[in-house]
Amino acid sequence: MAAPALSFSAAPTPFTPAGDWHDGETVTPAIMQARISDPVKALYNPPRFTVRATLPFSAASNQTVRVGWSAAGFEESGGWTLSRDGKVLTAPASGVYLVAVCLALQRDGPPGAFGSYQVNVVRNGALLSLRQRQNTRSTYPAGISGIDLVFLAKGDTLSIDVLGTGTGLTWQGFGSDIREERWNCFGAVLLAPGASSMRG
Repeated sequence: MAAPALSFSAAPTPFTPAGDWHDGETVTPAIMQARISDPVKALYNPPRFTVRATLPFSAASNQTVRVGWSAAGFEESGGWTLSRDGKVLTAPASGVYLVAVCLALQRDGPPGAFGSYQVNVVRNGALLSLRQRQNTRSTYPAGISGIDLVFLAKGDTLSIDVLGTGTGLTWQGFGSDIREERWNCFGAVLLAPGASSMRG
């Protein structure tokens, strides 16, 4: 009935509502195409993006910084855009998305159990979700990952913020060389293109 995209950047199939079935209706090949095949095609090839390399960043204790992502590691389909500074991604279509992030940070400064950091997923400049982790060792990387289901309207933005705590510490990105990147990623895929909110 429908074939999935052959590459990550292949064009998405536009969303087509399935329509309603009616008692006594004669089911023709055209109706089967419109109510089954066309909607399924949109689910195989939804708008999506991934970006996998951070730009260098650093934050002092108790300072929040927005993470920039390298355009060299950015792939998308469906019209997602990455801002010129690499810090904001803009959704091309409304619906419910699965959003995923992995981020590794290195703590610099004296060791001890007084430092933690959090990674925030930000929608339209406001906190959407956060993950926290403690790191007690100096010059040692630690990572956080997480997923969220979230409704995005067309034009909504997604960003990642980092906040490190402690005293006299610096929190910085770990692994920013696109050729060797293994630690960091940020992405989203549209799961429910017909949704107008998280309620449906």
